[in-house]
Amino acid sequence: MRWRTEAGVVVGSVVSERHVAEDKRCARIYGARATGFPVHSGPNWIGRDDGTRWNGDRSWSAYDGPVEPQPHPILPPSEGDTWIGVSGTPLPVAEAAAWVVRPDCGGLVLFSGTARDHAPGRPDVTYLEYEAYDEYVVPSLHAVADEARVRWPVLGRVVLLHRTGVVELADSAVVVAVSAPHRPEAFAAARFCIDTLKATAPIWKRERWAGGESWGLCDHELVER
Repeated sequence: MRWRTEAGVVVGSVVSERHVAEDKRCARIYGARATGFPVHSGPNWIGRDDGTRWNGDRSWSAYDGPVEPQPHPILPPSEGDTWIGVSGTPLPVAEAAAWVVRPDCGGLVLFSGTARDHAPGRPDVTYLEYEAYDEYVVPSLHAVADEARVRWPVLGRVVLLHRTGVVELADSAVVVAVSAPHRPEAFAAARFCIDTLKATAPIWKRERWAGGESWGLCDHELVER
């Protein structure tokens, strides 16, 4: 798996699965923070925007192997009132809030779930990482939005967005936005959407903290819909 910047600079490299978690942490410390170049990573690779790869020994070297395109930012749909998306790029929180506004809707509720620095029994969380397959997650998110419209037919626009890849502390991992003519329906539908998303979407989360790290199916037991 590889990465390409918009300018076409190769920044990806395959590394061993066993060392990839610690390598990602070191890469961020000795890569982006030391030099100012952003670091990108996936399940088995680490790369930097100056066209180099991570060697696993706190050093970087040039890489000229094959590449894959960079993930694109999530954009709103050209038509319709439902915006669904999964992306390895930062989520457009402000854009989601602006997009759900409609002249016939007086209530707007937005929820943004951000990465925090602790979890139950896990102090000093340093980052989160999410993995998902679009072909499974996107239909799951559409099903949540469809069910919300069945329960509250007056809903205007609905947004369900989720991050993949490494999510730094305070960055948004999930965004839900809903508009409706009145606030009771907007609040209720937004709460339903985030709770149901977390209970049904097949998204895996890695949490790194002071005492170690672990993968899990987000924070829920998967429910068939």
